[in-house]
Amino acid sequence: MPLRVMFNTNVMCRPYDDLRQARIRIEATAALTLLKMVREAKFDLLYSETLDAELCGIANDQKKDTVLNSIEPYVKAFIPFNQTVEQLGLYISQKCSISDLFDCYHIASAVLLHADYFITCDDELTRKVDSLERVLKKKEYTIYIRNPVDFLQEVNLNDIK
Repeated sequence: MPLRVMFNTNVMCRPYDDLRQARIRIEATAALTLLKMVREAKFDLLYSETLDAELCGIANDQKKDTVLNSIEPYVKAFIPFNQTVEQLGLYISQKCSISDLFDCYHIASAVLLHADYFITCDDELTRKVDSLERVLKKKEYTIYIRNPVDFLQEVNLNDIK
């Protein structure tokens, strides 16, 4: 069974950030690799209404269209924003002291779609990985939250079907 992954908004937008910074450039390269893997069906891409709302909010229409067109044809599962997503997102926010509710709703959506990985460039989330994974495990959810570079290093690409 292929890995099930959900990207945070910042992963899909990373290739459009200021690539003069080494870290941004490395993450952008990893994000482009992930998008290529999506096109090659190396894993199942999951999508949420929360993610869609953020992507549709991108001010630059060309960037927005490019990002949306790069993933929409490859989405394997979708979850609308609903009371369950909202409640789990609020729970994550409170238990892990994460102020950005959209990030919490993203993670809640990924968990409820049974994602194996939630991939993000967000420093706050990657700093709080242990707390997030522990809090979710108490609710009987297992998900790994990784930076795109760490994800590519962690997952043996030869094992991805």
